[in-house]
Amino acid sequence: MAQLNLTDDDVVRLLHSLSCAKYKILNKEPNTKSVAPTDHFEFNSKFTDKMRRIKPDFKAIKKRIEDLITRDYLEETRQPHLFKYLA
Repeated sequence: MAQLNLTDDDVVRLLHSLSCAKYKILNKEPNTKSVAPTDHFEFNSKFTDKMRRIKPDFKAIKKRIEDLITRDYLEETRQPHLFKYLA
């Protein structure tokens, strides 16, 4: 997490807010309310917002995911668009 300038707690809090809150931008497996190192995260392609205030930038998301993979925070799984959190 030092490369991101984030603590483990900060990363867990961010993943939790993106996968367990009202707006589920990330799908999490298993679908529980807590984040564990064995959890898998996937971008929720069915995410919509009636207010249209949140518009995901897919290019930026893809670049960020690739960066996290090179830094060994995520790893790709055999399923497309599914990643495993390593930290």
